[in-house]
Amino acid sequence: MWRGVSVDLKGKMTMGVVQKEDKGVCSRYKVTKFPQILVVKPGQKKPIKYEGKLTDIREIFEFLNKYQETFAMENAAADEELAQKKPWLSEAVPELTSLSAQDVCYGADSWCVIIAGNRGADGKLEKTLLDTVVASKSKHSSAAVKLSFMWVDAQRETSFTAALGLEKNRVAVMRTGKRSRYAKSDDEVTPASLEKFLERVLNSDVQYTNLKGGPPELSKIEPPADEKKKK
Repeated sequence: MWRGVSVDLKGKMTMGVVQKEDKGVCSRYKVTKFPQILVVKPGQKKPIKYEGKLTDIREIFEFLNKYQETFAMENAAADEELAQKKPWLSEAVPELTSLSAQDVCYGADSWCVIIAGNRGADGKLEKTLLDTVVASKSKHSSAAVKLSFMWVDAQRETSFTAALGLEKNRVAVMRTGKRSRYAKSDDEVTPASLEKFLERVLNSDVQYTNLKGGPPELSKIEPPADEKKKK
């Protein structure tokens, strides 16, 4: 589990292990129990402690990813402010919406892997499907071709999914830019079927369809009031 997290964040954060025998470091950061996850930000003496479950790789990733995305910020308060305004930057598999699309999918130099699914009780992609996608993301984090993973609400974004011929619990890969195009899988998403599709994508063994006029339109979501004032 730890190796998967470290591989996914390689080049984004410096990760290390401190043993309880290293009393100097443990004393400096007031570590009294093991294992424990701390984020030590440049210029800050007080570490940020992870308080979640140590067995939940998705929760650990989202905690660490939030801080790697905002290390350039000046202080922890600014981190929290950004996380509230753009929560998709700190999520392992963010939802594809009119607000998040440009930051994660359309404006990124990567292939965007999009899973159509239903929303769970926590407002995110239903857990079984989400766990499958997070595991796949971790596996492909060091691939030569950069992959961004997102999910789209199959019940709300019917125009978007219809344009791609994307049914619930199915996956597509999209590339935007001068020539937007996509390819999709007709198989229901499982760990095995998702890996098979992504291997075909990485080996250029899929057939792409051009998207005239760019990506399909997503339901318009208004940004927070303070964000609209800045525009």
